[in-house]
Amino acid sequence: MISVQNLRLQLSGSKGFPLLLLLMAVFFSCGTSKKAIKNKPVIKPGEKKEDLTKKPLPDKIDTIFWKVEPSKSGGKEIINEEKKNEFKPLAQLKMTLLIPFKSTEIDTSQKNIPMSNLRFVHYYAGIKMALDEFNNSEEIPIELDVFDTGEVDESKQILNQKQKSLPQVIIGPYKSDALKYAAEWAKQNQTYLISPWISSSTITEKNPFYFQVKAGLNSHYQLINEHVRTHFPVENVLLISKSKEESKLRVFNNLSTDSIEIKEEIISEEDLAVRSEPILEKLLKTDGPTVFILPLASSRDENYIYHFLRRVISEKKNKTVYVYGLYKWLDMKSDILEYINTLNVRISISNFVDSERPEVKVFKRKYFKLYREFPSEDAMEGYDLIKYLIKSLKKNGLQFYLNIDEPQNEYLGTQFLFKPIYKNGQESSNEIDYYENAYIKLVEIKENKFKIIE
Repeated sequence: MISVQNLRLQLSGSKGFPLLLLLMAVFFSCGTSKKAIKNKPVIKPGEKKEDLTKKPLPDKIDTIFWKVEPSKSGGKEIINEEKKNEFKPLAQLKMTLLIPFKSTEIDTSQKNIPMSNLRFVHYYAGIKMALDEFNNSEEIPIELDVFDTGEVDESKQILNQKQKSLPQVIIGPYKSDALKYAAEWAKQNQTYLISPWISSSTITEKNPFYFQVKAGLNSHYQLINEHVRTHFPVENVLLISKSKEESKLRVFNNLSTDSIEIKEEIISEEDLAVRSEPILEKLLKTDGPTVFILPLASSRDENYIYHFLRRVISEKKNKTVYVYGLYKWLDMKSDILEYINTLNVRISISNFVDSERPEVKVFKRKYFKLYREFPSEDAMEGYDLIKYLIKSLKKNGLQFYLNIDEPQNEYLGTQFLFKPIYKNGQESSNEIDYYENAYIKLVEIKENKFKIIE
């Protein structure tokens, strides 16, 4: 069975979905954050604290109730390297989710909640769907403790409580400072930490217990570099940089593997935005297509990307131009998305959803039937991750990340191919800095539909 409590909600339309689902997630399925503890419910004479969790949620919510964790026997289980590499079936699967609902910041009198909160509601809704599926089919008991937490101090408090009975897997937290603390805590306590939202090479080191669900920027750069070198003459490829200080030229010209160097063109944002004379026209090749690589993935690069793509539109005329960019572009302003749809823009991406796949259509129908709302990609990411973890932990025990031979097409938006990352380049079991999901694809987007570029 699965210990996450279920609350069946009668929804009267999609407008009620975000708030009602948020209340379901926070008040019935999670531990409290530090801020919420001060709103403890009053215990009447003769009433035990444990009985409070058995009472139904009032129609009007004006205080926070929380799940009281059952007492658990056993102490810390040390996972040494020898034991870690042996398959041992798990008698019970215990997971902890640290997710920033930020429930204390929600005005429950309002029907709408901010998108920054809503994305995690969708994520948790997808998780619950995956759990419900396994609840009806798996013999192994599954326990998920959910905590509404974002700040590092809250995460510290929760993780310190977990030292009495370690989960096999911790998912989250979201903020980088909290994630850094959680990664070191996982390393010291030898339990697995999964980062579903943040990918960075600076979070931890020498830590084989830390896993990133999405590939980091260096992996994206490597894929783009290999693809352009395979499919185009290198002399037709130009790396675009904003300044010498922000240049990624050394990344794309690895002297140990690349015999021909890619050239770089430095163009300032001011020139792109205000210069009236053509800038890119002189860079376009007359013999074959021109390939631009823009290795930009920060929100502060949004205007630069916009002005560059605008210049490509206005200056390329009848010449063929390809632009290689990164997944963050898809979260930027709508003008950039319009250019992506119009130009030959190729985006490296760790997960995407093909709406025409039968599995995706079935999921969307089930999700709508349950929540009266269409799922976001966050919902599908949560669903995919929990489904993968449960199946892999059940099959391979603590070697869950070696489960690479399973059918991958059953997941909605990604695949899971965890590989060790070595910052110093020396592939040794003692030098693993972390694990990263190596699944990345290059896609083009036309009419808002993804097409994989092989």
